Amino acid sequence: MGVANALFGLGNIYRAQSRYREAEKAFMGSHKIYSRIGDDLGAANALHGLGITYHAQSKYREAEKTFIDAHEIHSRIGNDLGAANAVHSLGGIYRAQSRYREAEKAFMDAHEIQSRIGDDLGAANALRGLGKTYRAQSRYQEAEKAFMGAHEIHSRIGNDLGTANALLGMGNTYQAQSRDAEAENVLNAAHKIYSHIGDSLGTESALGMLATLPSNQDDIRREATKVFSLGVLYSRQHRHDEAEKCFAEARVAYARIADKEGEAKALNGLVGVYALQRKFAAARAACVEARQIYTQMGQLTSVICAAVGALLQAWEQSM
Repeated sequence: MGVANALFGLGNIYRAQSRYREAEKAFMGSHKIYSRIGDDLGAANALHGLGITYHAQSKYREAEKTFIDAHEIHSRIGNDLGAANAVHSLGGIYRAQSRYREAEKAFMDAHEIQSRIGDDLGAANALRGLGKTYRAQSRYQEAEKAFMGAHEIHSRIGNDLGTANALLGMGNTYQAQSRDAEAENVLNAAHKIYSHIGDSLGTESALGMLATLPSNQDDIRREATKVFSLGVLYSRQHRHDEAEKCFAEARVAYARIADKEGEAKALNGLVGVYALQRKFAAARAACVEARQIYTQMGQLTSVICAAVGALLQAWEQSM
């Protein structure tokens, strides 16, 4: 039992580190031991961990089989929570493969079980999974209702991350229908929660979606242009550290609204200020990025990139 538990714990650690082969081996080892000693719950949990590991690698066929096996064991031993979790995971596998009918049924089944046994967190997550499934099929009214249900439960139980995730799903649904004002309201609310709990990934997602709203794009472009112009001024005043910071900030802002020309322009500013500070490796990297953008736009590289590239080549040859 001790070895099986240790292997199960290792599997979770390896998976969290994206060391998937090692995670697979650990979960398989723990499953083998649990099965041999007749620990059905342990065997089912090991299979579930293995399924999540397969899912993370897009190995959907293997993941589906392990989740089905885990569900069978949990159902046989009367572990409703485990059965619901396995069905929920199956829903994610089906949705990832655009098998929406199966995904919908799986999330509904999971929600029914979790609601019956009083697992509010699980029920809310099942509703969110259902919302994503509906949205992927452009069934926006149903998606909105599901996300609202998830939001209500997460808010009631004080789960800030779940609340923000539900709001993000609602924002995405509104945005797909060009309901921009409603999308902006819920995305701002999601961003506020993500920022409050320190979830950088969620914060970035909310900001990225806000940036795609037409009203916000104009504001972001104006601010990016303002910061870029400040960078030019600092550069002329030989205040290179401040210029570098402005060009970097402008580049990020332009990238958020997919303004390729603006992003390339900001990168050109970085190339120049890096070169003036003799940060040649950074100048070269920025130049490569700028050239890639110009290529995507079907344009020739900028004068400053060409000049700095020639300068770097001459400098390297003189070394």
